[in-house]
Amino acid sequence: MGIALQLVLVCPELRKRSLALLPELVPDARPTRTQVRTVLLPPVSAADKLKHREESLLGFALRRIGSMTRLGLQIIGAIVMLLVLAQTFAH
Repeated sequence: MGIALQLVLVCPELRKRSLALLPELVPDARPTRTQVRTVLLPPVSAADKLKHREESLLGFALRRIGSMTRLGLQIIGAIVMLLVLAQTFAH
């Protein structure tokens, strides 16, 4: 049975119980060193950087145009819906 972390902070009895469940600390123990992996990437030329920049700029522009179009269509749809509702309640 697990102990909820929030209850350990509030209830002194559960705090004592959770501390008893923890393993003993070794005062002279040091954490083991993790091995760092080095990833070598191939060099990128200036022409490739420029090409990626142009592609990302085009993609950004297309995403912005798409989002503005979607917003415009949502606004038009909301206006049409309000007009239909107004006609329905007017009669």
